[in-house]
Amino acid sequence: MDPIPKKAGLEFIAGSHTWEKMFMPKKFLTNEEYNYKPGSFDSIPDIEANRDQYEILSWDLDLGDCIVFHFKTLHGGPGNLSQRARRRAFSSRWIGDDAVFADRPGETSPPFPELSSFKQGDPLYHPLFPICWER
Repeated sequence: MDPIPKKAGLEFIAGSHTWEKMFMPKKFLTNEEYNYKPGSFDSIPDIEANRDQYEILSWDLDLGDCIVFHFKTLHGGPGNLSQRARRRAFSSRWIGDDAVFADRPGETSPPFPELSSFKQGDPLYHPLFPICWER
């Protein structure tokens, strides 16, 4: 959509998806934690204060480039505070045909009110999750 220089793009903590932890999600605009039951998630470590302790990955992105990553990978980036430069992005979530509903306390991003009748472990067969490719 727009070229994004490395200094303004997303950063990823290499291997963090294998840490066997679920980190407390934060809201993009405010950086506030979502309202979950205490102890439901681990706190995100202070990456910024300890950048030398992590392998941080990021890239210059050009028109047509995309990044695909595991949902448990710690990632984040600076907001676009420029009054002149645009930074448009498109985000989508993809799941396998073996994915099931996991009922977690608190709000989700985005909210999925259409899934209110789903129970823990139900397959995610719903128009919100169209089948794009079959094995």
